[in-house]
Amino acid sequence: PSEDKARLHMQKINNTRQDRAEVKKGCNCATNVRPWFRCEVAHPWEIEPENAKENFVLVDCPNEPIHLEIRVLPNDVLVKRSEEKRRERKLENQTQTHVMFLELDSVSQEYADRHFAETRELLKQYRINRNTESGDYECPLGICSADFSFVSLVGANSIPNQVAALSGCISASLHQLCGLSTTSIGEICNDPSEPHYGLRLERVRLQAEQSYWCPNRNPEKLKTPWIFGVADSYGYINFFGEEFCYEASPYVTQGNLFSFSS
Repeated sequence: PSEDKARLHMQKINNTRQDRAEVKKGCNCATNVRPWFRCEVAHPWEIEPENAKENFVLVDCPNEPIHLEIRVLPNDVLVKRSEEKRRERKLENQTQTHVMFLELDSVSQEYADRHFAETRELLKQYRINRNTESGDYECPLGICSADFSFVSLVGANSIPNQVAALSGCISASLHQLCGLSTTSIGEICNDPSEPHYGLRLERVRLQAEQSYWCPNRNPEKLKTPWIFGVADSYGYINFFGEEFCYEASPYVTQGNLFSFSS
């Protein structure tokens, strides 16, 4: 029914036929590369050569919810690079932890308590504790969880908040340049009245009328403030997902504030 079209059926697929959505007469498909087209005979990933750039497909069939299927194909170049960096840092014999950063946009603590009760309970279970004798902070169960109850926001909307979370940088308007010019990249803000006082001008987006200020660093040792660059130096392979149709979009950080090679 048309009223059910808003529902998305999402499933993890193993790239095998039985795990994919079944197509039939009247079905339409689309990927992040190909716009909507008829797919009544076979799944689009079965009749076309595998394309590493196609990381999701939408399958819309009559009287059924839209199927959203996502895949991440291994990149042999990245895997090889990760192995080389682990050898350089002598980490090849150590278990490498997987780290996932998940951002839920515009969700208050009260909303999370109502709709993510099990998640909140799990985070509470792994909360960092302070040893009353030594005063040290400990994670008895091996996983550390923290609740920053006095932190609400650090920016005006989603992108400034995401910038702060992923890089420690602050967003400001072009009217808050501390007397510097838009080409003064690398200069330090010396105006004590500004929230980015003492921070380094990292980037300017003229179209968005925004400037971005980051903690001062030695660019020769740390080329980028983004967490991806730090993780890359430790041999991690990074995957970043923000919006399905992000190319040329002004409402995303990737491509606008950092490149995928950061």
